[in-house]
Amino acid sequence: MTTPSAKAMRQIVQDTVPLFKDAGFRKRRHGFNREVQAGMVHVVSFQMGPYEPPGADEIPPFRINLYGKFAVNLGVYVPEMVFENWQVPKGWVNETQCQLRKRLGELVTAGASDLWWSLDEPSAASSDVADALSVHGLPWLERFLSRADLLREFRSEGRFALGMAPRGPLEIAWLLADSDRATAESVVREYLREDLSPPHREWLQKILATKGFDHLTQDDAVAE
Repeated sequence: MTTPSAKAMRQIVQDTVPLFKDAGFRKRRHGFNREVQAGMVHVVSFQMGPYEPPGADEIPPFRINLYGKFAVNLGVYVPEMVFENWQVPKGWVNETQCQLRKRLGELVTAGASDLWWSLDEPSAASSDVADALSVHGLPWLERFLSRADLLREFRSEGRFALGMAPRGPLEIAWLLADSDRATAESVVREYLREDLSPPHREWLQKILATKGFDHLTQDDAVAE
């Protein structure tokens, strides 16, 4: 049975289709993909807040009842930056597979807070989200129209400003591994100088070997 929230979510997604179509995106359910360079894909997905069982009290900021609300997620996927098999898409890229990830609400509030829209008034939410996408979301994605753009933004802003995971420098090294080996090794060395846990260093020894970077863990510059 379709809930009122699910019905509202479908309407809001459908209302944004013309905006995404004009921008060159394809649609699947509550998500959109746009390939901007061979294999490099922009992703936008609409996420409904989870249902909280009766008696589950809110404990801000750790647990907040988001049922009846939705967020919009943005992502950039680059195949050369993939580490693990689950990140490899099967014909469609999900936002969780992206190396760069941002919430539209974070862009609207300049990172001051997250923003979830209510599903109570779908038409009003559609209008607000379309405006936010036009002013903040799509311009953010358009900063990354190529791998060269991504590398430039990484050097300028750093991993966290781009919504990358803590291991983001390694993903950058993977991207550079074949085209600029020296810079890739420099990025890995710098990452290895960070305060990394022993289990993570053990994982690094294995993952770096897959790209021929394992010798860098023996470098005197990263000795503890």
